[in-house]
Amino acid sequence: MSRQLGICGSCHQERPLAAAGMCSRCYELTRPKITCLDCGQERRPSKHLPEGVVCARCWGRRNAVACGRCGNVKPRANALSADPLCPACWTAARPHITCSSCGRTRPPGGVTSEGEPLCKRCTVRRRAPVTCARCQQLRPPHQRAPGGDRYLCGTCAANNRAGEVCGGCGRTAPVVERANDGSARCARCWAKAHRKACAGCGRLRLPGYRLPDGSPLCRACGRRRGTQEPCGTCGRAGWWDTKSGDGSRLCLACWRSQRRPCSLCGTVTLVALRWPEGPVCADCVDAALAAPQTCLRCGNKPPQRRRRRPRPVLPSLC
Repeated sequence: MSRQLGICGSCHQERPLAAAGMCSRCYELTRPKITCLDCGQERRPSKHLPEGVVCARCWGRRNAVACGRCGNVKPRANALSADPLCPACWTAARPHITCSSCGRTRPPGGVTSEGEPLCKRCTVRRRAPVTCARCQQLRPPHQRAPGGDRYLCGTCAANNRAGEVCGGCGRTAPVVERANDGSARCARCWAKAHRKACAGCGRLRLPGYRLPDGSPLCRACGRRRGTQEPCGTCGRAGWWDTKSGDGSRLCLACWRSQRRPCSLCGTVTLVALRWPEGPVCADCVDAALAAPQTCLRCGNKPPQRRRRRPRPVLPSLC
């Protein structure tokens, strides 16, 4: 039985309501944190055992099984009555839908208030944007900030994770995954371990799509399986990822030729790089590289990305 769709009383998003007029994500945030028996971190409880309480991540690691499709040992994502599937293969095995927002055929990620299907990307984009508590940008919320009264965007939520010494490369970085022995893995080592041979081009890449039989496809090959669309500026047909402000597609050449206000100095010019703060001009990139700043978390010296115009003072984190 599906849960009733409504407006969450905490995040004010249109989601299935779990309890107390809140969605499942916000309801979980009301539960007090515990010290996990396995990883020792302060997390929300997931399973109460006779010897203690474990978090959801460690409970999934305890019950990891060999996936019946790809063979990887991962937490089970499907019902116990069927052959075990890892989260990636379970997502690929689900019947794909035509997203009512972008029109692409993808695994289901949610529905609109009228019951129309949405893919996961469009479901996230439909969240009402809020001001991120860390970068002060107006972006879709990803999780609550420490304290519980404000939100963090996806980029800041990833950078806000506690840093540990990676068991693969030895760097101090946010933990993305843990190995079977419990050691931490950073994003770089996680990406290296999850590369697969693309079924389309044969290159080792992170899977961006999967075929109905579970075979991985890189992002480039996955995009070419869809229909070509014309560029909204020059009219060339192709598989374009980027969009303009009015929602029309942009080819790579037209996207690069756009002039945008620099997020650091405000000058309207060509974009040299795109940082989490937004587009950055070439002069600001050169100034940032010439004045590295020590990160308060890991001690590395990344480029200085502080705005030239006044903004709230934030801790220097890479």
